[in-house]
Amino acid sequence: MSRFKLLLAVTLLTLVVACTPSKPVEPPKVEPPKVQVGELPCAVTEPGPPAAIRYPLDSLYRAGAVLPTPEGLACLEHLSDWLYQNPGSGWQLTVGAEEVAGLIPEALASKRQQLLTRFFQRRGLSLEQWQWQEAVVGAESQLALEAITETP
Repeated sequence: MSRFKLLLAVTLLTLVVACTPSKPVEPPKVEPPKVQVGELPCAVTEPGPPAAIRYPLDSLYRAGAVLPTPEGLACLEHLSDWLYQNPGSGWQLTVGAEEVAGLIPEALASKRQQLLTRFFQRRGLSLEQWQWQEAVVGAESQLALEAITETP
């Protein structure tokens, strides 16, 4: 009788050990909700394809200024947060410049581009898949981003 109890105990112990998961069960990871392109302040968005984000005149910079306004900086911070949360997309960026007496528009756009590059890098963005385009004088937007799509 004791052998029967011992055999029963060993069998039950074997079943319990066999049914126990080898790794602890982790709860599924819930990602924070991603910012939708339509929620970017100051921006005019086009869902695409290709998706496009444009910042109209006077939304980021005052006329002839290299540094953004405080409101424009807040808009750029929202943009960088969105780009950080949506990595992997290539972007074609164009910086616009307006004609202002005493300033060369191409030089203004070039300085804005340099500062934007540093700004996005300091915000932790990888700019490897980004393509900067030549400045557009008299453009309807101060900054334009267009998603790069692969052509078959």
